[in-house]
Amino acid sequence: MKKGLFLLLLLLTGCLPTALPTVPATLHPTLSPVISPLASSTSIIKKISTPTHIAQSSATPAPTSDIKYLRRCVRVEAQDTALADVTSGAIVQDNLLWDIQTGKKYPLRTTRSFHSFDVIDRHGLQVSPDRKMFAYLEALRSGRQVLWVVNARAEMLAKISFRRNDLETPRWLDNERLAFYTAQTDMDGSVLVVNPFTQEQSVVSDELPILNFPYARKSTVITWLLEYSPDLNSVVYLDNHGGVSLRDVLTKKTLWNSDNGGVYGNPVWSPDGQQVAVVGNGQIYLIDRSGQAKPILEETTDAFPTAPSWSPDGRKVAFWDSIHLMVYDLQTGEVVDLCVYNQPETLTYPARWSPDSRQLIIADLISVNPMLITPRVIDLQKNVMYKNILDGQNIRSEVWMNSMP
Repeated sequence: MKKGLFLLLLLLTGCLPTALPTVPATLHPTLSPVISPLASSTSIIKKISTPTHIAQSSATPAPTSDIKYLRRCVRVEAQDTALADVTSGAIVQDNLLWDIQTGKKYPLRTTRSFHSFDVIDRHGLQVSPDRKMFAYLEALRSGRQVLWVVNARAEMLAKISFRRNDLETPRWLDNERLAFYTAQTDMDGSVLVVNPFTQEQSVVSDELPILNFPYARKSTVITWLLEYSPDLNSVVYLDNHGGVSLRDVLTKKTLWNSDNGGVYGNPVWSPDGQQVAVVGNGQIYLIDRSGQAKPILEETTDAFPTAPSWSPDGRKVAFWDSIHLMVYDLQTGEVVDLCVYNQPETLTYPARWSPDSRQLIIADLISVNPMLITPRVIDLQKNVMYKNILDGQNIRSEVWMNSMP
């Protein structure tokens, strides 16, 4: 019966529309462009048809013998600590970009005043892979959205105004292109790819069998739908069984899938785009582009991995296992429990890496006011955690970039 339903789903998806409309927009080389609802005049729509079959991977592999599990508890520094005494770089606090070492704070670029009637929200802060710039979106009451790209002094590098309000969190594919997941994302898994520096745009659309579109859009728990590799040739997506699938869109084959676990954190591609960290089946896997999956947790009944994040150098992966913060080192093969614990409501927040890959920041909700967040800084080289950070409230740890000389 299940097999019959599965085949029926495939037949239905094959009957869906196979193209997204595009509307040309006029761009001026010296002005911030106003983008039409889907793409600019430089748009290219990539379409791959639905395959007639899905090539599934073999059974979930057992943990490999080269994994070493260690408990290496960090020392907790109980004294109040200034952020500048333990780390460096630039980070966002409230609506300011803060150079940690110099103490200088730069107002983020905005359409008029951030507190004006026009601006509803600023969201989707994302640091580029080279940690030299970051992007964020503004939502305006007029129904438009504005993309800003700024450097570590909040100086504008690029700005695009969109005549639409459905763009969601942008993600850098590389240091030049951003992928936007849109409210129109459908069974084709469409994303808008934008180069904010050349103003070039394209809609990428690959039909993904049993993509979990209807349920995901109604859920308040699910925070992701699909994640493309930097070259757009592979995609990890949430299927309608609550599992995760890795698909090669060039060969039209599903290389790997899990039965469940997709709601427990976004898959994250490695900096070189050759592996993806995925949560599924109560396990966290590193999967290469051929579909070979390596589990990195011991087989235990209480394993509950969430929220993986790659270090910028591509050597380590941090993640939560239940309430424990774990770090896996790809070179040594060690999975280390740092004896750092968090409240369940913060476990969807991945640990954020410093630009030099030596430190982590984790969010710590202040119990008296759940809207206030203060960071805990973990220095992996010194094996110490700084818990009481002075002037640390409302730090947006998703932005941690190199400062400018």
